[in-house]
Amino acid sequence: MRRIVLDGLPLAVRSAGVATYTRELTRAMAALAPDWSFALFQPPWPRRDDGDPPPRANVSTLRSWRYPLVMGQPAPWARAVLPLESVVGAVSAFHGTTYAIPARHRAPLVITVHDLALLRHPNFGSRALVAMVERAARGFARADRLIAVSEATRADIAELCDIDRARIDVVYNGCGSEFHPRDRDVCRRQVEAVFAVAGPFILHVGTLEPRKNLPNLIRAFARLRRERGIPHRLVLAGAPGWGGEPLREIAAGEGVADHVVLPGRVAKELLPILYGAADVFAYPSLYEGFGLPVIEAMASGTPIVASDRGALPEIAGGGARLVDPTDCDAIAGAIGELLDNPAQAAALTAEGLKRAAQFSWARAARETLAIYTSVIDGA
Repeated sequence: MRRIVLDGLPLAVRSAGVATYTRELTRAMAALAPDWSFALFQPPWPRRDDGDPPPRANVSTLRSWRYPLVMGQPAPWARAVLPLESVVGAVSAFHGTTYAIPARHRAPLVITVHDLALLRHPNFGSRALVAMVERAARGFARADRLIAVSEATRADIAELCDIDRARIDVVYNGCGSEFHPRDRDVCRRQVEAVFAVAGPFILHVGTLEPRKNLPNLIRAFARLRRERGIPHRLVLAGAPGWGGEPLREIAAGEGVADHVVLPGRVAKELLPILYGAADVFAYPSLYEGFGLPVIEAMASGTPIVASDRGALPEIAGGGARLVDPTDCDAIAGAIGELLDNPAQAAALTAEGLKRAAQFSWARAARETLAIYTSVIDGA
């Protein structure tokens, strides 16, 4: 039996899209390879049990206080370094699912790189976060294979970390089957009951942090309210991240404080009804290595306005209206056109559904298992 150990830290700390990646990829690989075993290696704190571990017999969670002694981070007090195998036992390969990787290991090492936003744009994070990514990037050279979640991220790894592109495999993220078109009126009633949001709304999903460009989205929304008199609210669903911007104050300054809703982190089982109820999904991010919410929104049949930066044009394909995220007029104009033109919105939705169908966790699992096999067999 081949035993794969994955870094389960994203599941322990609810690390947004990276947690989804770790959970769903592990679940899909376990289903495709029932004769393999998968262990999620985590610190015992903080403990989160929502979806961890995936409910399969060949998946386990290994919680150990020695996690930082193996990974070298995120505990700054960890001066000693322990070999991976001395803590997790015999392992066929280790998969670093985020920026932490073992300091000492005998097993082959696979690392997934979700984005290098903080190397490309250091102002998007704190000094500590930038230093963490820089430290991880220096370790990329030790990996037997690197997985990039998009061609854009692959190009960033090659350029910013001086890694041969031939050592980098692109494996796209998947999209869960729970994201599919639903009756909008039914979803709206559910959203009103759960989130107390009545009537039509424009939606954004993602961690509330500077690179998501939410101040410009609020300004574009305010412009739509003033100039077109739209009856919509703007729902910004997500947990606060680094650099918490004063979004409520910005909304108040734009005169839309009563129309901007900040529900915080949304449980994964409630996300599909939010997507299903929204008239438009807006994602004007300044940088994304993939952009998982865009795929989820497309699969849900929601028309999308997204940024033309980073990996978003690659991931969205023809399934989203792309705009310059620094241009509030462009953001407002694109959203307004979709609200005003149902035929255009329906055509974009149809393209989005076709595009989203190309992304699945089963496909990601097959391609990742093939990478494991190649590094284990020394191919």
